[in-house]
Amino acid sequence: MKQYKTLIQIIKKCEAWHFGTNCNKICNCLGKPCNIFTGECSDDGCEKGWKSDSCDQECVSGYFGFNCAFLCETCFNQSCDILEGNCRVGCNDGYRGRKCETPESSAIIRFGFFIGGSASMCVVLLIIWMVKNARRRIIKKQESRQAIDKSHSNSNEQHYDDIMKMEDGFRLK
Repeated sequence: MKQYKTLIQIIKKCEAWHFGTNCNKICNCLGKPCNIFTGECSDDGCEKGWKSDSCDQECVSGYFGFNCAFLCETCFNQSCDILEGNCRVGCNDGYRGRKCETPESSAIIRFGFFIGGSASMCVVLLIIWMVKNARRRIIKKQESRQAIDKSHSNSNEQHYDDIMKMEDGFRLK
């Protein structure tokens, strides 16, 4: 009977979320308080950052969330807070963000540089081609004018020679 009275005193003394002898243990169950004798939680599981049947053990390093079910594998040294999984020290190479969940887009950036560089190269080559073609046209026009001028000059010289011969022919007679 004495044990029964002690048991009733424990039941009356323990507030919700407390269990054990003298109610000195705290459970971190999700939703419903734990059993005041065993500390076991209902099937709902544990609050964020806690694990075990009584939800009285903090997540070990590298784990976080409800029932410590998530691994913070992209955090540097798997160092994250036990509640949300935010990385404490930083991210492993190739990741960014609070939880280091976002892959860095280095491949996308490299592809962008490749496309941008290729486009720039094409523009430069097109400009060089246009300048060369413009120079060729100018040189051809100049050569054509020189040829025309030369032929006019030659024909003028020939015409002059012919006139001189005619004048000489008239003088001789």
